[in-house]
Amino acid sequence: MLVKNIEQKQKLVLAVCIIMAVVTVVTCLGSIIYSNMRISNSESRIYVLDANYNAFSAVRSNNGLTMDMEVKGLVEDFHSLFYTLGPDNEFIKKNMERANYLCDQSAYRQYMNMRERGFYNDLVQNNMHSWLMTDSICFDKTQMKFRYWGTIRFDRRNGGTYYKLVTSGKIQVQPRSENNIHGLMIRNWIVEDYSAIRSGGN
Repeated sequence: MLVKNIEQKQKLVLAVCIIMAVVTVVTCLGSIIYSNMRISNSESRIYVLDANYNAFSAVRSNNGLTMDMEVKGLVEDFHSLFYTLGPDNEFIKKNMERANYLCDQSAYRQYMNMRERGFYNDLVQNNMHSWLMTDSICFDKTQMKFRYWGTIRFDRRNGGTYYKLVTSGKIQVQPRSENNIHGLMIRNWIVEDYSAIRSGGN
């Protein structure tokens, strides 16, 4: 009888140990899965600064932020650096250096052409500012090509002069860096139209 009671207690202890082991394993697996889900959700939410440095929340898709938004951000940043300038050689130089991180040698060639035509000397000597306003950006994701429409205003002493700007190029994906946060590069950039549209007073 004593032996039978001992065997029953041993079976009971074994059953309890098995149940505890199963509960522990299930609890651990559940905690790991839940933690991974929380981490994944937190990583998918990012904070973006707008032009006024106000932070707002955005959700990252499985393939990152949409290509359209990234391309338009890259194209607008590049053109703004290239055409929003002041009568300061150092400022112009720094803007061109930053713009060259976003575009291939086609930007440098355009810069040299403008320099040879005296574009930057005119800005400095006449104390002019140029301001670029983006009108629209069209991106063809299948061919990875974009087209840009903008208006450049030159502030002169006797008023403002406006130029129409139309450019195009290709987009190439590349690793993100501190100098190129978009992870994209403009290739074969071409200025299709750069012509005066109106001038006059302020």
